[in-house]
Amino acid sequence: NGESYNFSVTVRNTGKSTWRSDTVHLATSRNQDRISRFTREGTGPSGWISPNRIIMQESSVAPGATATFSFYMRNDNQPSGTYREYFRLVADGITWMEDLGIYWDVTVR
Repeated sequence: NGESYNFSVTVRNTGKSTWRSDTVHLATSRNQDRISRFTREGTGPSGWISPNRIIMQESSVAPGATATFSFYMRNDNQPSGTYREYFRLVADGITWMEDLGIYWDVTVR
């Protein structure tokens, strides 16, 4: 209980519009906008900007460039087992982007 881990993913912008950090986020999915069973890490720079959104590290990402999303998840009282945590890019207020199959298997011992 209380152990945390830093997760990171890099995604290429294959579209025609520049991504801005105030709009494009990594969001919980399957179900969309769910609250993860793993609490976010502390009140510091956890990567989370809300219970279901993670901010990209760059302020903007031009077409062809890559965005990095880095965040912590912490186990608080989840029983032992392996849990699959799904994420998907979203342009908030505009659209959910293609599901790239981003997930991590989180093992609790």
